[in-house]
Order: sequence, then C-alpha cells, then structure tokens
Amino acid sequence: TQCFLAKPAQVWKSLYVAFFQLPLVPELTLTLWDYTIVEETFRDDPQGVVNKEMMTDEDIEVFKWNMAVQGCARSALNYYRTLPAALAPLSEFHRIPTPRYDMPTLILFGDRDNYFESEMAGEHESCGKFHDVTTDVIANASHWLQQDVPDIVNRRMLAWLDDKAKKE
Repeated sequence: TQCFLAKPAQVWKSLYVAFFQLPLVPELTLTLWDYTIVEETFRDDPQGVVNKEMMTDEDIEVFKWNMAVQGCARSALNYYRTLPAALAPLSEFHRIPTPRYDMPTLILFGDRDNYFESEMAGEHESCGKFHDVTTDVIANASHWLQQDVPDIVNRRMLAWLDDKAKKE
C-alpha cells in the first residue's frame, strides 16, 4: 500500500472507492438505476472488457441478477469498505512494520487495465511485501481478465501452479 499511495495517478484512478464508503447510498444507487452500473463497468470504454464478444447480454444479466439478491450488493461493496482500515496504518507507516507475505503469489494484470496504472504491475516486487511474487501482464486484456481472455488466464495460472509444485 505504501507503493500504491506513492503513485498519484493510481490514487486518482481509485477515488471511486470513496463513494463506496458512504452508508447505504451506493446500494440505493445500484437499485434505483436498475444495476446499470454493472453493465457500464463491463461494457463501457475505457474500463470495460477489451474483447466485447466475451461479455454477452446474458452474462450481464447474470451479474445484475446476482447483485440484486438481498445482501449481495452490500457484500460486494464491503470489499471496498475494508480498504480504509487497511490503509489506516499508513499514517504512521514509519513506525509500523508493513506485513510481508511469504506464500507464493501470482498477480495477473491486463495491459489495458484502466483501474491500475501499468507500472503497478512491477511494483509488487519492489515494495518488499512479497517474498515470492510473480507478476504477469496479459496482452489485449482489461481489468476483467477472466472475462476478456479466460483461456489465457487459466493456462497462466495452471503453468504457475505446476511450476510451484515442481519446486517443492
């Protein structure tokens, strides 16, 4: 997170998270707009999927239906609501040791991800938070890798897992 906050462009791209901190307002907005933000998130440029044929109308309806199930929208938004608590220690980060993750970690990025600065892909190694991290940037993919290029994502994950299993 220290590396994250050191990148003003990345902070700017992540300001939408502030809206999700409001109690009930995001849930009401989703409901009143009939979950159209779900469709816009996946379809609209520049943040939507790159390979538009990989996100059908039926897929969108499933995502919208799932968000409409009681409690699901709040659960999805709670992911973002935990971020301030995770970032709070940074106000005194010079006194608090940052956690280090010792488990092997694979981080996949799309080269056309509009939610993360492309330079963030290599930052995970230099931040010193991960002992064994592999970052991989996938061409012609957005933030929604699993929708854009599911076969490539699955192959990369399986190859990485196979490599880790051979080393043990």
